[in-house]
Amino acid sequence: MSLPRLVSLGVLALVIPPVALAEAPAKKTLADLSVFNGGLTTAQVGEAKANLENLQANEEVTRQNITLDVRQATLNPRQAVESIRVADKGLQQARENLEIAEGRYGTGVGNIIELTDAQTSLTSAEASRVQAVVNYRTALASLERATAHPFSAE
Repeated sequence: MSLPRLVSLGVLALVIPPVALAEAPAKKTLADLSVFNGGLTTAQVGEAKANLENLQANEEVTRQNITLDVRQATLNPRQAVESIRVADKGLQQARENLEIAEGRYGTGVGNIIELTDAQTSLTSAEASRVQAVVNYRTALASLERATAHPFSAE
């Protein structure tokens, strides 16, 4: 099925006597305009607008995700520093407990189980401190990634 079309054909000829009409220079034009295309143009414009709205929504979601990542990345090092402080206090306490247990065991008041428990507690406290430092450095790396800015681990 053919849709209606508007076609216009025109000829412009400049006739200067004594030149014959057939030999006169002429300009020919043709205009072809589809009057109806089944709403294709309207549908394409609507599709382009919908694609634009989708891209704008995706851009906004990406902006919000970046903002959230940066905020979270700035909080993580603070929490990690606090974890290091807590681990340091636990380590100090474990060292003091080991000194007490060694003194008690050396004088014969404490037993080997008390000494072994104190040594185990010290080892656990040292491991907690190391893990806290690792978490801090990981938090700094996340902050660097989120902000694209290098930070010192000191």
